[in-house]
Amino acid sequence: LGTASEKIAIDQETFPDEGFRTYLINNFETDNSSGTPVIDTALVESISIDGSSESYESISSLEGIENFTSLTGIWLYNLPNLNIVDVSTCPYLNNFYTDNNVALYGVNLSPDVDPDRLWVYVNGGISLTAVESGGEYVLQLPDIMDLYRDRIFGCSEELIDNMVTWDTK
Repeated sequence: LGTASEKIAIDQETFPDEGFRTYLINNFETDNSSGTPVIDTALVESISIDGSSESYESISSLEGIENFTSLTGIWLYNLPNLNIVDVSTCPYLNNFYTDNNVALYGVNLSPDVDPDRLWVYVNGGISLTAVESGGEYVLQLPDIMDLYRDRIFGCSEELIDNMVTWDTK
C-alpha cells in the first residue's frame, strides 16, 4: 500500500489493553529479540478479533490501532467492552465489520477514506450510533439507511429507527 516500514514495540505504553497486545503477539509475526515484541505495522493490512476466544474477551480498547496505517479491513466480533474504534489514521480502510459488540457506539474514520470504496457491516447486538470522519459524520444514525443503504448490511431499519445520535462533545 505504499506505507514505509514502521516497527514499534507491543508494550503497555503503545497498546494499553492487555487483550489487544495478546492478540497482536499471537496473530502477527513479531521480533522478540530485544525481550519486548516488536511488530512492523506497515505489514498489517487486516485485523480480525473474536472476543469469544478467552484471550481476547476482555478487550475494551484498540488504542494503538492508529499505528496500523495500512489497514484495509477490520472485523470485530463478540467484544462486549469495546466502546470506540479510532481508525482515523487508516486511509486505505475499505471494510469495517462488527458483530455482537454490544457496547460499541462510535467509529472514527480517516477523512481520506473513499466513501465509494467503504463497506460497513453492522450485525446483531450493537449500539453503534455514528461513524465519524475528520470531524464530520460519515454515517449518522438514524439516517444511516438513507445515506448508505447500499453499503450497510445486517442492521435492520427498526434497529436504526430506535438509535439516538451519538454526541462526541
